[in-house]
Amino acid sequence: MVFDQENVHEYNIVVEETDKGVEYSLFMSDGEQWEEHAKGELILSMINDGDGVTFSKKLKKLDYSDLFAVRLLLNLENFMDENPRNQEKSKIVEEKIVVEL
Repeated sequence: MVFDQENVHEYNIVVEETDKGVEYSLFMSDGEQWEEHAKGELILSMINDGDGVTFSKKLKKLDYSDLFAVRLLLNLENFMDENPRNQEKSKIVEEKIVVEL
């Protein structure tokens, strides 16, 4: 279950072993914040086959809600990954460049 900052249940993530690999599926919750037709709807799924991941829809250009769904699934997959190399934390450093004219 995924909760927002106000502790409102927003989404459900289901993880299943399939013959294609581990499938991560993100669904809308049954919360009152969603329209009736949207409750429990599949937003996005992702299968990790051990050689990479495949998404349930083309992700050529993402709107912000799709980007959020991808981030949720990838963050969970990374958290559950048992490979110690994939558990390592990364550091991102922004470098400022000063140009004098």
